[in-house]
Amino acid sequence: MTFIPRRTALMALGAMAAASMAGQALAQQQVTLRLHQMLPPQATIPARALVPWAQKVEAESGGRIKVQLFNAMALGGAPPQLFD
Repeated sequence: MTFIPRRTALMALGAMAAASMAGQALAQQQVTLRLHQMLPPQATIPARALVPWAQKVEAESGGRIKVQLFNAMALGGAPPQLFD
């Protein structure tokens, strides 16, 4: 039978406690995704695909992930620059 030294056991327990607290803190962090696209909001793709997708992401993440939509090149630039 092998025994773990007391100091090693305490260090392992401390590391596990710290990891669980860090995981909880990260799980509560809110993230905002920015989606910039070239079509107007009433176009088929944004209206029937992007908006429902954004709502589903927010709902399934419990509100931790927000999706901010920018339609019709609202942030400026040209459509080819969207890939950058």
